[in-house]
Amino acid sequence: MASTSGGHLTENLILFEDMFEDDKFKCYIYTEKCNRKFNGNIAGVFNYTMGKGTYTSILGSFFKAFYIICKINPDWVVSTGAQVGLGTLLAAWILRRKTIFIETVTRFEKPTISAKILYHVASKFYVQHPEMLKCFGRKAEYIGGII
Repeated sequence: MASTSGGHLTENLILFEDMFEDDKFKCYIYTEKCNRKFNGNIAGVFNYTMGKGTYTSILGSFFKAFYIICKINPDWVVSTGAQVGLGTLLAAWILRRKTIFIETVTRFEKPTISAKILYHVASKFYVQHPEMLKCFGRKAEYIGGII
């Protein structure tokens, strides 16, 4: 899972907290360098020191994510967004990995920039409010409140 620290990371952790307790799954976290403590059975945490500016941080996270994805060879790459998530899902898409993008729960009228870009490359694309379906095409899915 990949996302910037803060709310996006919190959403990812909530979504997959049950998997952290299951030994059948290996979960890796890729996020900004932060002081957050992670509970449960997490296979690895990869930190990225954000560059100055949005585009610098997206590009930097892309290259580090490219390396990480090649190294750990995940079945799925999941993100709830922002710079680290955007760079990571683009790297996963280029490497032909299955990807899931989940639009942040805080958006119910207007999509994020990450969502606008990743809608076109994500294997699965979820919104958390039915009102958001009108902002995207048929690929977007609403399966109920995920968080």
